[in-house]
Amino acid sequence: MEFCYRNEIKLISSMGAACKGDPSSVRICDISQSLEDSLSRTCRRKLKPKGISNGIQVVFSTEKPPNADSNSGSGSGKASLMPLAEEEFLKGNVDELGVLNRFRVRILPVLGTMPGLFGLNMANHVVLEIANPKLVPEYVLGRFGLKFYDTPLQGLLGQLQRLGYGEVRVPWNLEDIMFLVEEVFRGKSVISGSTNRINLSMWAKGAGYDRDNIVVMTKEEQRKHEDLVLKKGMSVEEVYRKSVCDLAESRLHDVKWYEHYR
Repeated sequence: MEFCYRNEIKLISSMGAACKGDPSSVRICDISQSLEDSLSRTCRRKLKPKGISNGIQVVFSTEKPPNADSNSGSGSGKASLMPLAEEEFLKGNVDELGVLNRFRVRILPVLGTMPGLFGLNMANHVVLEIANPKLVPEYVLGRFGLKFYDTPLQGLLGQLQRLGYGEVRVPWNLEDIMFLVEEVFRGKSVISGSTNRINLSMWAKGAGYDRDNIVVMTKEEQRKHEDLVLKKGMSVEEVYRKSVCDLAESRLHDVKWYEHYR
């Protein structure tokens, strides 16, 4: 990884497939954004002292890791390391059972289909990258459960109340919120690109709260935006750099475009 990064060689690396069984949880993203994956975490720890914190694409799974004690094998239905039989310990040094020196005696179980799915995702990414880098999609982490989408909506409703709209019932359902957050904004803040604590917010003052004036930003960014743009009346061009404004306008244009196909 370090060699490819230093020499500007494009790289996509497969992370841990052990104890994973949900094919819908396989994702591609920058290594700095991967989650629920201990191999990614270990790689980040080793790369950080070398001055590398991002810039490496990885395939991983957002599926929750085993809720188990890896030494005891206990857990709630998830695969985990099985304990060595007592008679193996009585034979002597269990490290001698490994096929190589310092090689783990036991390995985590891997469902045979999962590495194949990881490989297909990598192959698809590489083919698109070779054909035309512009064809590579802006991958969605898609880690959100259904309950997640209520938080951005409540954040927007709270904002509308603070701005004097009173008790508002927006005419949106769960699919509308999922559409905005994942399909349009890729689960990321339009300002910073962060995926943490995201909320929905009105973008331009005076444009109402229709879907074509709603963007995704973090909770902290929402409060700042609300104060400067929606209350004090500053234009978005005064507050944000041009690249942010262009991205927001592009996303809002996408909302109108996608509406024809929903």
